[in-house]
Amino acid sequence: MPRRAKSPPKKDPIKQRPLSQPGDSAYDRLQSVLVEKVLLWVFSVAVFGVAALVQWSTWWTQTLAPPYAMTVIAVGVGVVAAFRIRTALREVRNLRLGIRGEMSVGQQLEGLRASGYKVYHDIQEDGYNIDHVVVGPGGVFVIETKTASKPPGQVAIDYDGERLLIAGKAPDRDPLKQARACRDRVAEIVVPVFGRRPKIRPVVLYPGWWVNKQPKDAEVWVLNTDAFEKWVANEPMVLRPQEIEVLGMALEAHIRTRP
Repeated sequence: MPRRAKSPPKKDPIKQRPLSQPGDSAYDRLQSVLVEKVLLWVFSVAVFGVAALVQWSTWWTQTLAPPYAMTVIAVGVGVVAAFRIRTALREVRNLRLGIRGEMSVGQQLEGLRASGYKVYHDIQEDGYNIDHVVVGPGGVFVIETKTASKPPGQVAIDYDGERLLIAGKAPDRDPLKQARACRDRVAEIVVPVFGRRPKIRPVVLYPGWWVNKQPKDAEVWVLNTDAFEKWVANEPMVLRPQEIEVLGMALEAHIRTRP
């Protein structure tokens, strides 16, 4: 009987990698935390718990030594798991809050397309990501989104151009430094294609927060999303449509070729 000919391998119909959506990398981290830090410990507790129950059942029906060792192991694993799962769930809550913030900011930034801007989300780099990049007539804006829970009462963000306080407290990680680093990375991506360094503004956005008045000449803008749209609208035109296209092509090529 003749052998059946092998069918040719099927090809992926999507030839070009899609651009990222807001919160993609945070969602990946959320899944990783749930699997590696929550489900793994739940599974471990279940395995040792069942093993201890089986040994106690065997001891109850037969003349054997009580399974104290397995019981101690199962209880110890349960205690460690409870601590690890509690910590992981706190991380999950923070990631979910961050995802909602990035999605909210991303959806609002999409409205800038009507004014001639290109909008890119979640540009993944080695060990970090750039939340949003907006390219248009007013220049290039590299945005770091910070979604912070608000304590009760009238609270606001204060920024004097150098120091940032959230409800009177300094943030654990310096968002100004992060925004500057992301700006420099975007410059590294676009300059080889564009031929020169365009106007690139680092921005930190706090969705849902009131940000008090700040110096107009600050290197980094610290704003909420509504204020950002107004500030961008007031920027002088520094990029022509052809230049916006070149910068957009450079960013898209970088995003699509990332592993």
